[in-house]
Amino acid sequence: MYFSNKTIFYHDIEYKSDSYDYQYFLNLNLHLPDKSDSWASKRKRDYLVGRFCAREAFKQVSVFDTSHFQLIKNEDGTSNWPTGFCGSITHTKDYACAVIAQSNKILSIGIDCEYKIKDKTFQRVKKSIASDSEINIVNKFTQDEQLALTLIFSAKESVYKAVFPLVKTFFYFEAFQIDTINQNYIEGFLTKDLNQNFSMGKKVKIQYKITNQRVNTLVLITS
Repeated sequence: MYFSNKTIFYHDIEYKSDSYDYQYFLNLNLHLPDKSDSWASKRKRDYLVGRFCAREAFKQVSVFDTSHFQLIKNEDGTSNWPTGFCGSITHTKDYACAVIAQSNKILSIGIDCEYKIKDKTFQRVKKSIASDSEINIVNKFTQDEQLALTLIFSAKESVYKAVFPLVKTFFYFEAFQIDTINQNYIEGFLTKDLNQNFSMGKKVKIQYKITNQRVNTLVLITS
């Protein structure tokens, strides 16, 4: 995943989309949820490869026994992380990653991975993802509007995935405004009150890496 931080543990995997089917991961003692019978094979595989990455990440934690590890999904769509830990999972057509941390060091984690938005999609989704000012800020650094929009989308996804478990309130992309970018970080602020600890104006920092038209973003909430 290319991020260096001593407080997190992660595992990622790159694979060809036709290299594994979901049965491969079932054979590794990973389980699908009860309501997965109607899922397409790809959705089953994506679900399981994320759980595989999470289990491999937990293997790096000396105090954690992974022999019976299963990560179930809550009713609100979040993962039910083991007591004392937080984490986040992301996957694309050929890449998956899970990041975990002990919750006495990190309150919540959000990760996301996206491939560069295609030409035909750019204009259709642009207004729903970012303001003109956000695109201008990020594009001055990327020199590529499609890549800028992809980075903004991924950053806001990571913010949502990190913040939602703490506020339990759904919010949309316009609730977070990007105002700064440098070589390693994006920063922005909440534009609305979500709860007492996440009120309008609260700053959030997003780490990012761009590699071969793929964007990875990471948010670590510590307070």
